[in-house]
Amino acid sequence: MVHLCKAARLSRSGYYKFLSQPSFHAEIDNIIVSEIQRIQEKTKYTYGYRRLKIALEQNLGFSINKKKIQRIQNEYQLHAKTRRRRLKYPQPVFQKEAPKENILKRDFTADAPNEKWVTDITYIKNGKNRLYMSALMDLHNREIISYRISDSLELPFVLETFEEAFHNYKPNNVIIHSDQGGHYTSPQFCRLLEKHHAIQSMSRRGNCWDNASMENFFGHFKSELIHRIKPMSAVALRQKIDMYIDFYNNTRIQTKFKMAPVEYRNHLVQTA
Repeated sequence: MVHLCKAARLSRSGYYKFLSQPSFHAEIDNIIVSEIQRIQEKTKYTYGYRRLKIALEQNLGFSINKKKIQRIQNEYQLHAKTRRRRLKYPQPVFQKEAPKENILKRDFTADAPNEKWVTDITYIKNGKNRLYMSALMDLHNREIISYRISDSLELPFVLETFEEAFHNYKPNNVIIHSDQGGHYTSPQFCRLLEKHHAIQSMSRRGNCWDNASMENFFGHFKSELIHRIKPMSAVALRQKIDMYIDFYNNTRIQTKFKMAPVEYRNHLVQTA
């Protein structure tokens, strides 16, 4: 700051007097408002103040107080869209094996790719119809590494989710955490994991926090996509979902990493 004052032939007191002028702060606010509008339009109004703070500081190159961001969001109606409650859906009856131990124990961190995977199934309402989504996340960078959409809750679409992931990533002794749903306690699923030397872990019954990372993803998925669109054909909806997963993996900032999942993975590879 001292060098800038000298270069501009401005006293330190004059510099601070300039900063205190209302016109200066109004101009800064205008810049921030415009950038928030641009970010929210780009991300389809999915960012709360935490992600906005990261994106703003990356794009504008200076620190911004979170209270200023929240104030601007309130004044200009630039909030993220709110979530709706998760709906329950009927479960088919499967032959079951005994539930597995909770090995993950809410440790949602991983030091390397393919060390810990978490999975779940969610219900997607599409007008009078319904679809189901099976998704698999790598906790190392929160990337959705495999997913399947089905109009039935039968077992094959869950098995296909994992067969694709095992084929693409070839993990060694990966921990796979799920709830105690019938898909994950079925003999077919357990045998598939054993075949690929995966270690099975399960949440305690009725405890959604044991799989909070997947619950969090599905919450964002519903509020940022499903609850914003009108009923459409199954083909069109699947295309929308494909676009959202691409956005989530490649564009949407993760507050923990300050970058998108794939960007974070590539960043670690480059700096290794």
